[in-house]
Amino acid sequence: NTPTKDKNNKMSATSSLPSHFDDSPVLQVDLSNVMEEDDSHQDRDISYASPIPGHDHVTANETAYDLGAPPDTGGMRGNAFAHIESVQVIRRKKKKKGQRVANEDKFEKKFLLHPMTILFPESKVTAIMGPRGCGKTTLLNFVTGTIAKGIKAKGNVSLSGQMGFIPHRDHLHGFYTCRWYMAHYTRLVGLEDNFANAKLSMDILIELGMDKHSDTRVGDEFHKGLTKGQRRRLSVALEALSSPETLFCDEPTSDLDSESAYQIMKFLRNYSRATGRRVVITMHEPASFLWKFIDNIVLLSEGKLMYQGPRTDIESFFAQNGAPCPAKYNPADHYLACVSPGFHINEKTPEDWSNAYHVWEKTGGMSGDIEHAISMSNSFPPGPPSVAGSTKFLSRVPSKPRFNEIVTTIEPKPSSRATIARAMFELARRYSWSQLLNPGLFAVRVALYFTLSLLLGFLFWDLESKDSYASVQSRAALLFYALTFFVFMSIASVPFNFRERERVEKEVRNGYYHPAAFHLAHALVSIPAMASLSLVSTFVLISMTKLQGALSFAFNLFLVLTCAEAWNQLVMYLSLKYIYAVGILGTLYSLSSLLLGFMIIPSEMPAWLGWMRYITPCTYSWRSFMVKEFGRAQAGRIFASENISISGMEVLEEYDIELVHPITDMFILFGLTLFANLASFVVLHLKHVWHKSYQVGSASVGMV
Repeated sequence: NTPTKDKNNKMSATSSLPSHFDDSPVLQVDLSNVMEEDDSHQDRDISYASPIPGHDHVTANETAYDLGAPPDTGGMRGNAFAHIESVQVIRRKKKKKGQRVANEDKFEKKFLLHPMTILFPESKVTAIMGPRGCGKTTLLNFVTGTIAKGIKAKGNVSLSGQMGFIPHRDHLHGFYTCRWYMAHYTRLVGLEDNFANAKLSMDILIELGMDKHSDTRVGDEFHKGLTKGQRRRLSVALEALSSPETLFCDEPTSDLDSESAYQIMKFLRNYSRATGRRVVITMHEPASFLWKFIDNIVLLSEGKLMYQGPRTDIESFFAQNGAPCPAKYNPADHYLACVSPGFHINEKTPEDWSNAYHVWEKTGGMSGDIEHAISMSNSFPPGPPSVAGSTKFLSRVPSKPRFNEIVTTIEPKPSSRATIARAMFELARRYSWSQLLNPGLFAVRVALYFTLSLLLGFLFWDLESKDSYASVQSRAALLFYALTFFVFMSIASVPFNFRERERVEKEVRNGYYHPAAFHLAHALVSIPAMASLSLVSTFVLISMTKLQGALSFAFNLFLVLTCAEAWNQLVMYLSLKYIYAVGILGTLYSLSSLLLGFMIIPSEMPAWLGWMRYITPCTYSWRSFMVKEFGRAQAGRIFASENISISGMEVLEEYDIELVHPITDMFILFGLTLFANLASFVVLHLKHVWHKSYQVGSASVGMV
């Protein structure tokens, strides 16, 4: 990019733009404001390694990432809005003992958002502001179609093109570097993994001031890495990579250092300038140096609209109502203090400010723009629900609403998301790297399994050579303890998988893939991981104890660990918090250890409880271990001590497992694994469809 001066002595630049940003190959960009606000913004060459073979290095320019085209005011894409009829939470009333109430009086309603119509102008940064609890996040959830359970909402939303959402918390993988993460997201969102997009990724990092940290690891509890502000900047870069027309950010600058907040707001302002784009953010109290990056303001208090319109007009509104901003005072702090019910710097209540705004709106505010936006939105039909690359079954949404009636109207635009097969492949690759580089997922389990196998090997050294009667109990106890411990320790990965679920939920919300794609990828990657754990444990334990059938032991252990992993995922999908999943799985595995047949034989179990042993995978694994150790070649082997002796077949009869066929049990374990995976797929799909149907109305359906 070469900045030049036009006849009006303004700085401009000519920039080539990738096809997925805009249709025009060359754009004229007005950089005068940017250069006036940041004198240190100088062109400089940065050399970085290219991930594409054959391109050792590429030179990037600091202004290479397009700062946006001038807005096209003649189009209809600028008429994005949200019309809210009501957003309320419905709770059951507490009643006194013995009190009778009518059905209509059993519930109480609390309005979270009152009726209002909000505009989101094109090529602008719209900031939703207000005191805590005013409804900022609720409004954002309303627009993005993610209203929480228990909240009833009704209204209309009109948007254009794809939507991107950046949550308040940064759900990032700690093992990625910034450059590596951008390359991963390039493939995940459906872009070509080529030199042009590699350069685009680097340009975005440069614009966010992350070029010096492009090869720095994100970091987690195991490794040092990026600071909180740098992580937030990376989150913004990842979502901006696919160039969504509407980018939503939930408090992108809260709790950040000044440099990170400045870089993020500067980037969002520049990003919004391109034709067809808009940025919508929530903010609590922006610092004065961030105030200039906001173009449009939506001010809320107690769920009511206090003001909406250009930032340059808000002072006029407050001045007309007797509350001008004092000189040398942060405007955001002043306006928030005026409408906050906890402050008493003026006599007006939030209700008074809401009424004052409605009067101002009718006499010269936004009323004309609102009416125009609503009339223009009728040009676009309600868009069909879509999940990139998915089949009709995966993206189907019932026409009947579950609870809410939010009709979303979108301007048709082609999707740039990956196919479900490509997304699944990329997720499998990501989870494989996570298994290798995240110690909590795999390395810790390998160390635990190896250590326990080593201890058991020393404790039961050369057990197979012993023919005493006591060695029978030792064999059964060893197989029981090793099995139950290995299965129980599979819970150790649940907290880390729960974090992965949060990342997946964010990506699913942005339409990258169907959640079932992640589960299939996870199930496939778990196969070699469980095989590795089985081989390590078998090699150590069997080589030291010399028990029968090393290959059979390894395969049996592999099947039961794979089955346990599948059931872990199913319980995790059904649990709200990881601590609930850990508690449920711990209880189930503890119960299965009691019922598998070692502590109490099946014939002595209570009839009402004994049936449960047939649905626990440990039952089939342990009795297969026992049959391999005491059956067939060992059936006639005598274990004796003084006046007591018993054969291998009699041992199996003592445990009521003499008729067990190990091959049949292996098929049962495989069936339980398959059932758990299919159940997980059904749960994920139903939750996904239910969530969509919970948001949309029966008159029309639309999802970005």
